[in-house]
Amino acid sequence: MQSDRWVTVSPSQFRHEDEGLGIIRDLLPDVEPFRAWSNFEFRDTRGRWHEVDLLVLARDTLYLVELKYYSGTLRGNDHRWLRDGRPAEDSPLKLARRKAQYLASVLQQRLREHLHERGEHQVDVRDYVPFVQEAVFLHHPKFECQLPQHARQGIYGLDGYEETSGLAPISELLLAPARRETISARKSALFAGLMQHIGLVPRRQREAGSWVIDDEPLDNGDGWQDWPAFHRLATTDRYRIRFFIPNPEGTRAEEQALKRRIEYEYRLLSRLRHDGLQVPHDIVSDELGIGLVYREDSGSRLDLWLATDGGTLNLGQQLDIVRQVAEALDYAHRHRVVHRGLAPSAVSVRERSSDGHAVTVANWDAVGRVPGTQLSRVSSTGQSEVEPEQGHPGAALADEDQLFEAPEGRWSPNADRVRLDVFALGAVTFYLLTNQVLPAQDPGALVDRLRRDGGLDLAAELPQIPSKLRELVLQATHPRPSERTPSVSVFLQQLEQAEKEFAAPAPVEEPDPLEARPGDVLGGRFTYQRKLGSGSTAVGILVTDSQAGDAQRVLKVAKDHDAAERLEAEERVLGQLNHDRVVRLIQHVTLAGRRALVLQHAGEATLAEMLTSKRSRLSLDLLERWGGDLLDALVMLDSVGINHRDIKPPNLGVHKPAGAKTETHLVLFDFSMAGTGGRALHAGTPPYLDPFLGGSRSTYDSAAERYGAAVVLYEMATGRLPQYGDDPEANPASVNDDVTVSLEAFDPSVAEDLAAFFRSALSRDVGTRHDTAEEMLSAWRAIFRGLGRYSDDTKQKVDSATLDTTLGESGLSARAISVVEPAGVGTVADLLELDSTRLNRLLDRETKTTGEEIRKRITAWRKEFGPQLADRRGRGKRGDDANTMPDPISAAELLASKEVHPRSSTRRQAARLILGLEAGLDPFASQQELARGVGRSAPRGHQLIKEMQEAFSREQRTKDLLDQLVEVLTRALDSLGGVATVQTLTGEMLGALPDVSAGSADKADRVAAGLLRLALDRYQEHVVAAAEEPLAKRRRGSRLALLATDPVLLDAAEAAAAAADGLVVGADEAGEPVVPQQRAAREVRARFTEVFRDGSERRPPAITDLRLVRLAAQTSGSAALSTRGELHLRTLAASTAVRLALSGIAQRTELSPEELAARVRARFPDLDPLPARPDLDAIVDAAGVGLRYSTEHGTYRAPGEDRSDSTGFPTHHSVPAPTPTESQLLRGDHLARVLRDSVSTRSFLALGMPAPNANEPGRAARVLRERYSASVLDVTELLIERMRETAEGSNLPWHVVRAADAAQPGSRDARGLHTLVDRALPAVTEYIDDLVLAGEQAAEPVILTELSPLARYGHLGVVARWSDLAAKRTRPLWLVLPQLSWMRGAVVDSQPLQLGSNGQFVELDEKWLREQESEVDFTAERDVVSEGSR
Repeated sequence: MQSDRWVTVSPSQFRHEDEGLGIIRDLLPDVEPFRAWSNFEFRDTRGRWHEVDLLVLARDTLYLVELKYYSGTLRGNDHRWLRDGRPAEDSPLKLARRKAQYLASVLQQRLREHLHERGEHQVDVRDYVPFVQEAVFLHHPKFECQLPQHARQGIYGLDGYEETSGLAPISELLLAPARRETISARKSALFAGLMQHIGLVPRRQREAGSWVIDDEPLDNGDGWQDWPAFHRLATTDRYRIRFFIPNPEGTRAEEQALKRRIEYEYRLLSRLRHDGLQVPHDIVSDELGIGLVYREDSGSRLDLWLATDGGTLNLGQQLDIVRQVAEALDYAHRHRVVHRGLAPSAVSVRERSSDGHAVTVANWDAVGRVPGTQLSRVSSTGQSEVEPEQGHPGAALADEDQLFEAPEGRWSPNADRVRLDVFALGAVTFYLLTNQVLPAQDPGALVDRLRRDGGLDLAAELPQIPSKLRELVLQATHPRPSERTPSVSVFLQQLEQAEKEFAAPAPVEEPDPLEARPGDVLGGRFTYQRKLGSGSTAVGILVTDSQAGDAQRVLKVAKDHDAAERLEAEERVLGQLNHDRVVRLIQHVTLAGRRALVLQHAGEATLAEMLTSKRSRLSLDLLERWGGDLLDALVMLDSVGINHRDIKPPNLGVHKPAGAKTETHLVLFDFSMAGTGGRALHAGTPPYLDPFLGGSRSTYDSAAERYGAAVVLYEMATGRLPQYGDDPEANPASVNDDVTVSLEAFDPSVAEDLAAFFRSALSRDVGTRHDTAEEMLSAWRAIFRGLGRYSDDTKQKVDSATLDTTLGESGLSARAISVVEPAGVGTVADLLELDSTRLNRLLDRETKTTGEEIRKRITAWRKEFGPQLADRRGRGKRGDDANTMPDPISAAELLASKEVHPRSSTRRQAARLILGLEAGLDPFASQQELARGVGRSAPRGHQLIKEMQEAFSREQRTKDLLDQLVEVLTRALDSLGGVATVQTLTGEMLGALPDVSAGSADKADRVAAGLLRLALDRYQEHVVAAAEEPLAKRRRGSRLALLATDPVLLDAAEAAAAAADGLVVGADEAGEPVVPQQRAAREVRARFTEVFRDGSERRPPAITDLRLVRLAAQTSGSAALSTRGELHLRTLAASTAVRLALSGIAQRTELSPEELAARVRARFPDLDPLPARPDLDAIVDAAGVGLRYSTEHGTYRAPGEDRSDSTGFPTHHSVPAPTPTESQLLRGDHLARVLRDSVSTRSFLALGMPAPNANEPGRAARVLRERYSASVLDVTELLIERMRETAEGSNLPWHVVRAADAAQPGSRDARGLHTLVDRALPAVTEYIDDLVLAGEQAAEPVILTELSPLARYGHLGVVARWSDLAAKRTRPLWLVLPQLSWMRGAVVDSQPLQLGSNGQFVELDEKWLREQESEVDFTAERDVVSEGSR
């Protein structure tokens, strides 16, 4: 193409890119309709800029092509790309796909605007804007693609290099014959004009303030875009600017509201001080938007880092990363900041210069204060002018990131944001511990899994997971917020307890407190619990003090020498104070050379956290008590002439005194700023810092101290910050208005008194404020002094109350009403419907008298109004909130209501039957069956469907509801590759709607299927109106089973189902209970692709392995799918399911019947539930897992096991204590099962072989090799080979090395030999790593023998990298260990092996070994040393 059909918008900056463009230019014909545009930028409909390498108009399609000059080998999947010697990266095809979608929208919008300007409103723009298809062109000649076949779709290589690159040539894409209507010469010319009209821009360097942007965007999302940048005065330091983009069609007021919100976020985030938080460095405004500037993190995104290095992490390192993420979140929550978008992509990991990894939590772009204390003003539209628009809370998250979001976050704009973060933290923990297993394949599957298992159950992926770790993640990811772990602080406590179950602290002489980990002992006295926070000078650490009966203390540790001096100044201040409402200094200590203060623990939570959890103003009891506590502390400080200088909710602990059951008090801590000079007027934290300092008030004074306390009191009383004038964002000092105090902000019973108090305490005129802290405290107490509990008409109000009576008229006291107010309770009925868990949480920390009043009244009213309440529940509640879709049952009630079908009882009955509100009909029953169901003739069924849809379209609520469900349907089909089962789509419906109560879960499943049916009928109406192709359907028998956008997909799906059936039947006949995921995916995909290609010229859709196998299993007649992606028979024996689900579990594990059944259900969700005891006992016994039910303990446990010497579930710090009887399998069939399970799961086993003579271990290895086609590796011989190579490389004669082997220990020759072993060992471990961690996946085990040199030279610890439960092994790994009379168990030369689980040690049975020898043919004898080891 040499003519003006090729438009170079800007010249390429890189030679290799120019060469790649030249290849395509030479390829394209110089004829209609071909055209091309290279190297340009365009702005999408939301104001974001995007760079495009090449855009090609071909015969019927517009191709957006990304060019990549990658060499070497490419591995990975359709989400992540892995290249040799480089960190993992996101697939460029995903980015190209987004650009293609954005460009299509821009082209259609610009053409539509152009046509409207000409008065043409009936033109279909799709007739003129071709379909935009993304592609990636990899044009390096030395390139090989090893991605799975489905992940290669849309990726092309050089022509003539198909054999070496593994990719289709780019010509196959760009020169393909037209499959749609060919673009005419006229339309080609019109399109060229449209391209000029949208305003293509050359690539260019940009400047934003002092920042220079010289590259393409790093990432983008809904309303934001990340750009790389550097400062013009420091060009080597790299930064990232996240620009928030105003709506191009928005108003000036909306743009200003966005600017205020970002400025607010900058102030909120920039004052946080924690090593694990990424906070903004600067704020800029530019044509790109309003940007927050962040220093570029030197680490890698967690998901990409795990794809590169995740296989090397052991369990302890994984939990260390989890802890650091949790500590960063906990710190943010204690400062009343929530994340709302936590996912692996928001976590950065880097190697520390010392041991371990450092973690940073980023992407706080969705940050906000909790709703009860948000700094905002509600506009006339009901939207906050500061907080981001809620709309659809999950819409801004990327596809994968949505799988880490709690279900309620997608549909509830008022979801508890703290619990949203807790769920995400639990999901990230699941992802880490399972080594990158996503919580589910899509949101619908996530909801289904959560409802079935009560959270994310690690046991499905890790059968050997300890119970406490399993519970940690289950509780954090519970689908019901009220049942979920309440806070990150509690999560950290549970994590600490879980670690104690299986890890012993490493012996460290004197750990640095700044680098210590939970369990480490500091100074021989303090046991590290967790980090509380980190400032510029010191780190706060929660510890237990052995010299104080293990009481909790806080160590405040100086970071350096200068910080130590500031700590001494704080110590001098605290030494003068002795008051119950001020933190107590115990002493100062020196730990590992660092100065530290030992302080009283001020409480498990801060006032900031309490305000967060309350999400509104405090109850009157708490307001009175905690407000008095704060002012008591202020009075004491005033009496000794000390100013705290930083009074704010995060510096006030909620402390429960010794002996108190519920009553708590505030304790003021963190006096680090108390010694700040009086002229430092800006030292402190806005908005608690008095904004009216300055001018005549040239030094910090006690009035400023009281102002800060007044702001805290105002937050406690109103749930928000004070405001001056009309603009909530205005700096109070910059406006003339005094504080704006509204009576509606306070509890009505004390509103007038509180308003008067704050008009004085927060006045800009210091003379109007209280003169002293004592006066302030006296005024505060006076407000509540006259607040009685009962009035003269209390009994009359109680007696006349009904379900609809407001609480204010029900006889409850004002104190009691203020307690339940945060739950949105307005009437007696609301109070009785309040969840008991929520009620208990509300009453926590309240006075005993108020709690008793509320509980007594609820009990009496439930007894009186019980029947009426049940009747109301039966009628159901409507989802009338315009911002939230109703739950499934409420949606069904609405669609079948009399309001929608006022004159037709038949139509109402038909809707109720379809929706499952009445029993007796399948949701996808035929029209004739529907007619019979309502007692009408067969032709009436078709009319009923039409009439229902007409009725739905007349009612705005039902029309909007069904249109939303149609959008869910089409979006799900698109993401699933165009084909899905009814079961999967029903799950998508459930995932898009709010949850129902636990007792209605089964009904919700049936109702969701009915909603899908009505959505399909509604979709059909859209199809007819738009003259489009309807969805293809396939029934099984008389029931709808499959839906697809193309009939050929139905044939391919059924072929895949037949392949799945064949796989599970064949596996069962071969004695294999499950078909491993990779094999299942390979066989199913091959059949699906074959049938699809027979019926279509298009490429098969890009469906992930797990989704395709799920499609096959759900469509098949006999196959089912495990959570791990394995196929199995739907009739899999219960005992086999138990055996597989508990494979590798430690013999000292105790499981309750409920937990055992839950573990099996999590692994095999499609099987029938296990029976209860005592029938369960026989199944567990038949499973051969070595567990028996103990009536004494109420658990399944190994019979006769003495647990006193157990070290539990060891990690890199612990030592297993196996006994001669541990995991000993006396029956050969049990041993065969263990080995077979190890082959199928590629697990690690240490196999003990009784060794009456030296030949026995070799005999065992030989038998196992022949029986399981294993490779045997003699570690001693391999080590000697590598030592010989190392010695030759150092010109060290081998006879000298041999002589050193006999040298005296500690001699020079012995030390030299030890050094040689040290140098040779990495080559040994690398070789074994390549076999079992980095090679191709295979079922043949690798067997290691002769490990004695590892023990002799102190390198036995390398085994931990292969035994760790988190290791991502590609082959099973077995160690054969001789068992001598004086040395039994998992030991080598009397040194214990570091196992990942006690269940990894199994003692071979002599009888079983003899039986195998009689069956194995040894005629084709092979050398015991693995092939290729030398």
